[in-house]
Amino acid sequence: MRNLTTMIFVPAALLVVIGCDLASIDPGGGAVSQTTVSVRGGVDAGPTIGPGIVTPEVVTGEPGSLTGTILFDGPKPNLAPLVGKGTSRVDSAVCAADEAIPDESLVVGDNGGIANVFVYLVKKPSGVKFDVPESLAPLDQQACLFKPHTLVFWSGIEFELKNSDKVAHNIDAKPAANAGFNENMPPGASVTKSFRNTEALPFQSTCAIHPWMRFWTLVVDHPFYAVTDAEGKFAIPNLPPGKHKFRVFQERASQLERSIEVVVAPGKPTTVEWKYPPSKFGL
Repeated sequence: MRNLTTMIFVPAALLVVIGCDLASIDPGGGAVSQTTVSVRGGVDAGPTIGPGIVTPEVVTGEPGSLTGTILFDGPKPNLAPLVGKGTSRVDSAVCAADEAIPDESLVVGDNGGIANVFVYLVKKPSGVKFDVPESLAPLDQQACLFKPHTLVFWSGIEFELKNSDKVAHNIDAKPAANAGFNENMPPGASVTKSFRNTEALPFQSTCAIHPWMRFWTLVVDHPFYAVTDAEGKFAIPNLPPGKHKFRVFQERASQLERSIEVVVAPGKPTTVEWKYPPSKFGL
C-alpha cells in the first residue's frame, strides 16, 4: 500500500489525512488555536482535485466502520461540583447527601479523552438498509442526577423515563423539531414518550425542581451515530465505504465539527483521532 499524506490548513481546523497501517498510531498534536484531526484507514485517500477536495478511489465494497478518540488538547480541567456534599438546599436527604453533584458539562478522562460527545452522520445514506431497534434504553433519575447524561433516541420509537429517587423530579424537554413536554415525576414514577421527527442537533432537558439537573438528547432515524465513553472513544460499525460527513457535538462547545468529511475504508475500520483546545470549551 502506498502512503499518501495531505495536510490542509483551514481557519477552524487542521486536517491530517494519512493512509497507513492501522497498527501504527501516531498520537498527533494540536496547536492551542486550532483543531487537530488525524484519519487513518485501509484505503488510499485517492487523488486530490483542487485545494482540500479529496475523491476516494474506493466507494463500493463491504461495509467498514469508523472508530476513534476525541481528546482535550490541554491539561485536564478541574471543574468545581455543582452542589457540594451535604449542601443542597432542596431535598437534602437525597440530593448530594452522600457525595457532591459533579459538573458533567465537560468530562475529561485521565488519558485526555472527552466523554459524552455525540458523533453522527449529518444525513442518512440513501439506499442503505439497516435494522431498527425494537426498544430503547431508558432515562433514569438517581441521586438527583439524570442517567445517562447523554443519550440517543430513534424517531417514532417509544422510550421510558423513570424516577428511581425517593423525591419528586420534573423533566422539561425543549427539542427544536418536535413537540416539547414538561413532565412531573413523583418518586418511583415511569412514563413513556416518543419523538416523531429527527433533530439536527442534540437538545437539553432540565428539572424545574433541581436546577442543576440536565441531560442531552439526539433524535435520529439511522444507526450511524455514537456517544464517546469515559475515555473519549467511540465506534460506528457497518458504514458503507466512501466519503461521509459527520457532525461532532459537545454541550459546552456545541458543534465541534459542523460537517467533517471522512473516507471510510471498505471491509475494515477507519480510525480517527480528533483533538480540541480548551478555548473550544470556554476555558
